[in-house]
Amino acid sequence: MHKEPEVSVSVTHPTIVLAAPSRALLASDGSGVDVARINAARANLQAMGWCVRCADNLTAVDRGLAGSDAERALALTQAFADPTTDVVMALRGGCGASRLLELLDWEKIAASEAVLVGLSDVTALHLAFLARLGKPGWQGPVGHWFADPNSPSRTVFAETISQKELCLRVPAQGSSFAAEGMLWGGNLTVLTSLLGTPWFPCIEGGILFLEDVNEPAWRIDRMLTQLELAGVLARQTAVLTGLFTGSDRYAAPGALGYRLADALSDLRSRSRLPVASGLHFGHVEDTLMLPVGVQARVSLEEGMLTLECPQVPVPAEVPGAQTPNGPLWWF
Repeated sequence: MHKEPEVSVSVTHPTIVLAAPSRALLASDGSGVDVARINAARANLQAMGWCVRCADNLTAVDRGLAGSDAERALALTQAFADPTTDVVMALRGGCGASRLLELLDWEKIAASEAVLVGLSDVTALHLAFLARLGKPGWQGPVGHWFADPNSPSRTVFAETISQKELCLRVPAQGSSFAAEGMLWGGNLTVLTSLLGTPWFPCIEGGILFLEDVNEPAWRIDRMLTQLELAGVLARQTAVLTGLFTGSDRYAAPGALGYRLADALSDLRSRSRLPVASGLHFGHVEDTLMLPVGVQARVSLEEGMLTLECPQVPVPAEVPGAQTPNGPLWWF
């Protein structure tokens, strides 16, 4: 009897590297790194179908940061340089990512197919990747949120990262408008800190999205004014603002207080740009995921915002996909 030859099939597993480019994930009692939370996040991501690796510095601590600048830069470079990496997800934000920009191996990162996911301090990396390489990524959940098995981050991430295009229709405030351009932005504080550096992308005709946490409204206004005075706002077609959690906590009581609504009203009147506010993205576990550095169309009509991105950064592999989204180029 003729026997058909056996065909060898390579089984690959989509891989997330949990990276730590910013602060260390410390236990609440100050005893050191919260290894239990890291392990829980890893287990839950594995349950979602991901192979999970941890960057070499994930449990390092140097004055609150996840290791020295050199350690964090090397570990992040290695995460991207590994050809089996599909997603590099920041474990947390905080501070320190901008200190890595002069230390990263940009040639290795440019050659990588991996997609960066994270928010807050990770904005420094998103903007630098865009300015230096034109490399898009995702503003999205950070790794330690996945430690909670019921975290809404799981659903948002799983549904978004597997899509080859993005179409959102969500509530927002503002006057009706329509605009097109490159979608970019992130955390307002981190974004303004890069102004005047080589790591700040010069985006003409862009759609700028912004969020922050625990910044008083008057400081938000000051940073928006800085973007205006630097000419950044004048080069945009629209601004999308998300959650500025805690911004009104420090406002004076009554009519004398300066609140987020005042800062956004002043932004609309001074910049004369269309501004859609109140979008659900920022420092919350059910944050919308927004691509950084892709072309987009946006419109606001009767309190509903539609955001369309025909092409988004897609990992070569995601759990459940029948075929790779891109060439498995390490074969």
